[in-house]
Amino acid sequence: MENVNPRPKSVKKNDSRSLKFKVGECRSVVPPGEYKVRIISIVKKPNFNREILVFLFEIVEGSHKGTQLNGFCNADYKSFSSNTKFYQWYCVAIGEEPEPGDDIELDAFFNKVYLARVEIKSSRKTKNPFSNITELLEYIDDI
Repeated sequence: MENVNPRPKSVKKNDSRSLKFKVGECRSVVPPGEYKVRIISIVKKPNFNREILVFLFEIVEGSHKGTQLNGFCNADYKSFSSNTKFYQWYCVAIGEEPEPGDDIELDAFFNKVYLARVEIKSSRKTKNPFSNITELLEYIDDI
């Protein structure tokens, strides 16, 4: 059988017709509200000329159990004040305000269940909706 769409001899390997792309993962959308969650990972990433911390959460109960959602905190500071989301989330994780000069240990966030607020946001690039953890409301229990 003859190939009906052979690559023309004039097309080079780096021609745009030979480029390959990967399909990205779809971001989850759950109704806005409060959910019990745990933190799976925290990663520092560049984002729009600044550094951010990307928290990966998992809903631990209810009809959306197992759904993974992101939460984002600015990480462009040498120290974090009470006005920053990261500082506020850390206070929830440790149950108190740290003293000025204390080091913030990311391990304090793990192996705990939190009550978190979820809102629907839109991607800056694609305008697609996604659910985002915008606030850690309270520490509930250890896992």
